[in-house]
Formats: sequence, C-alpha cells, structure tokens
Amino acid sequence: MAREPGTPESQAAREVTHRAIRRLGFLETMLMMAAGLFALLAGALAALVVAEVTGWAFRPVWIAASVIFFVVPGGVVLIRSRRDEAERLARLERATSTDD
Repeated sequence: MAREPGTPESQAAREVTHRAIRRLGFLETMLMMAAGLFALLAGALAALVVAEVTGWAFRPVWIAASVIFFVVPGGVVLIRSRRDEAERLARLERATSTDD
C-alpha cells in the first residue's frame, strides 16, 4: 500500500510535500519583502505630503508612516486569521460532538 511508511510511493510523496513547503516559505518571504517595500514607498509619499503641509521633518514622519502602513494591515490580517481559526475549531468541535 502507498500509505505505509517507508514505501517508495510514500517517500516520493514526502519529498514532493517538503519541496512544496520550501517553495511556499520562499514565496511568503518574497511577499513580506514586497509588503515592506510598499510600506516604505507609501510612507515616503505620505511623509512628503505631511512634511510639505505641516513643516515637520521628513525622516521621522517617514518612519512613523511606514510603520503604520506595515503594522496596521498586518494586524488586521492577524486578527482576521485568528478569528477564522477559532471559527474553524468551533465548527470542528461541534461536528465531532454531534458524531458522538
């Protein structure tokens, strides 16, 4: 059977799975780097506007805006993913409790 550990089929499936995990890890890293770059660019643009209008120094405004552009969306995604995970676990628990 292919499900038994140590068979060539299960070893091949394990290798394919590990390769996919590595590729997804690389993709996730690239997406995070792109998000950081976009946050820096959006922060620079916002800092240019704010510094021009208010007369504040560009660099501190750029740092603050970049952090806001990176942390706020990241926080929203984190909260949403935790809520979805809690809902999934609740559904799973309800499904297993009705099976008993």
